[in-house]
Amino acid sequence: MRAGANVKVMPDQTSTLESLRRRQLAAHGPQPCVTWYHLSTGERTELSNTTFDNWVAKTVNLMLELGIGAGDSVAVDLPPHWQRNVWWAAIWAMGAVLDSRGGAASGLALTVCTQDRAATSDADETVICSLLPLGRPLPDPPAGFIDYALDVRTQPDRFSAPMPVAADDALVSDAAVMSHADVLNAAQSEVARRGLTTSARLLLEGDDDAVIAHVAALLVGGSQVIVGGAGSPVDRIVTDERTTAQW
Repeated sequence: MRAGANVKVMPDQTSTLESLRRRQLAAHGPQPCVTWYHLSTGERTELSNTTFDNWVAKTVNLMLELGIGAGDSVAVDLPPHWQRNVWWAAIWAMGAVLDSRGGAASGLALTVCTQDRAATSDADETVICSLLPLGRPLPDPPAGFIDYALDVRTQPDRFSAPMPVAADDALVSDAAVMSHADVLNAAQSEVARRGLTTSARLLLEGDDDAVIAHVAALLVGGSQVIVGGAGSPVDRIVTDERTTAQW
């Protein structure tokens, strides 16, 4: 485990991704935030903004326990899934930097990945997500790694430490390093280009610019329906979930 993080109190900021999420929570707490479908298994999981916030709080507390702090780089190497969105939000909530290049990137404080990718992680700490229905833990967890489903359950439902000052950088990808303002501007551009309306319910079938899609949904006070796995066409989901736009 790394040494304890130097956590500073976050001032009242209106231009960070965390402040955007908190605004969404205050305005639309009981309303859907993320709905997850797995076409192969039929799994459906829906999180309201309030429930999503609860998962974010638990995940932040887990990272604090591991010594992750403001400015640290965290790779989230997961397929489309509601837990991936939780990790993105938790990283920004504690002022860390999301690295989307995968667990093999250098200088990582933490990698979050599936079990099949854990062996390639070169981070100080590695958390494995089982992504099993109902948030079940790994059936046979490998030694030396943290099982997210198991360890996150014991974390408090609220933040257990003052929120850190957000790092200037929010997202590192193969293409660029983006600040909070850069990510917000990119999402706002997509909102305008795609004609997303207030309270849009956004269907995500692919994985292109999924981070920007996540932020775009927050900007319009909307929600996301994330579809993964192979299976039947999504026409029924479009109807059942009343999606208004497709990413």
